[in-house]
Amino acid sequence: MAVKKAKTVEQVEETVDVAVEETKEEVTKAVDDVQVDIPEEKDDGITVDAEAFKVNEVNIPEEKEKKVRIRLRVDHHCSIAMERYDFKAGKTYDVPANVKIVLDRAGLLAPL
Repeated sequence: MAVKKAKTVEQVEETVDVAVEETKEEVTKAVDDVQVDIPEEKDDGITVDAEAFKVNEVNIPEEKEKKVRIRLRVDHHCSIAMERYDFKAGKTYDVPANVKIVLDRAGLLAPL
């Protein structure tokens, strides 16, 4: 077996310094070769009015559901259209029309 002669610390440092310098030069050349095209601003005559997209809450009409009168023949509690209801038998209630339809289909309504 052949034994390799060990390099001295100075020789290793010199080799590393040379490699670092060569790498720096390559990076500098690569950066210099890169060209960036920055587009010029164009005036196409197009303007956007940001105020036009804002919602004016004063002009939004309130949706008022038509209320109908119902009477239930049995006690019943339920949730219809994410609204909780607790009805007592024989009492009359004013509810939205869709609630009346649901309760009528279930057979829970009594005549007024």
